[in-house]
Amino acid sequence: MFGLDKLTSGKDGRDAAKAMSDVLVNTRDSALQSIDRGTNRAVADLGQARNVYRGAQRNQLDALRSGYDTARDYGQRAYDAFTPYTNAGRNAFGQYQDAIGMNGADGRTRALAAFQAGPGYQWQVDQATDAAARKASALGLTASGNTLDAITRLGSNLANQEYGSYLDRLNGVSQMGYNATGQQAGALRDLGTVATGYGRDRASVYGQTAGNIAQTYGQQAGYHSGAGNAGGQLIANIGQGLANAASQNELAGQQAAANRAGLLMSGLQLGASVLGGGFGGGMGGGLGSLFGGGGGLTGSNWNTGNGTVPAGMTMNYGGR
Repeated sequence: MFGLDKLTSGKDGRDAAKAMSDVLVNTRDSALQSIDRGTNRAVADLGQARNVYRGAQRNQLDALRSGYDTARDYGQRAYDAFTPYTNAGRNAFGQYQDAIGMNGADGRTRALAAFQAGPGYQWQVDQATDAAARKASALGLTASGNTLDAITRLGSNLANQEYGSYLDRLNGVSQMGYNATGQQAGALRDLGTVATGYGRDRASVYGQTAGNIAQTYGQQAGYHSGAGNAGGQLIANIGQGLANAASQNELAGQQAAANRAGLLMSGLQLGASVLGGGFGGGMGGGLGSLFGGGGGLTGSNWNTGNGTVPAGMTMNYGGR
């Protein structure tokens, strides 16, 4: 009646505090779910970034491998192109060592067996001996010992010259092989440089990819840390709000109790005022006016010992 039940129960205050608590809990749950979704999306994107880095690494390594294989193929071709010259030079150098006596008697034997006069040698010998014989015949010395000795010395000199020329040819082939060996060494050096560069570039690709992937993991850790901090701060804020709501709920109960106490005190004060007015101005004027206003209680005596009305006294209830 007249809202006194609400005033003295505190229900509205507690309902408001509960509604506030529900809103805060729902807000907290929704916010935490949003943080989780955002973090998961960011982590998923970073996972895709790592896959892209790994794919780029494979492509770079494939390109490096292709370039290295091509360079190695050309280098090997260059090396192989000089192989016939190095083989010939190696053989010629061995024969040259045999011919000049570096390999002992066996080597000299091999040198003599291997020696072949040039195609023009025999023609040169024939021409020289024929010329000497014709000259001796013209002088009438064809069968003389001097003529035969001269022809022999001529053939021997020509043979020595041919052998010397043979050694020069061996030395030339040997030198050619030496030069070809130098070219092959250069080709091998180039191949080594290519291989070194290939290894260095591969290491660089691995290092770059590792750095990029490590960076994404660092970012992922940062997202998790940021989400944890944001969630913790959110929970702290919501907790404070919930504490405030609980406090308001408690205050609503306390206020309702205070309202009830206030009403009780007001009632007691009202009763005291009424009773005080009745006894102070006479029972007839106080309680008489309260119960209907006639003359109140009449007579000059009131027996309070047993609650009876003395003889000759009546109570007036306002004509009722």
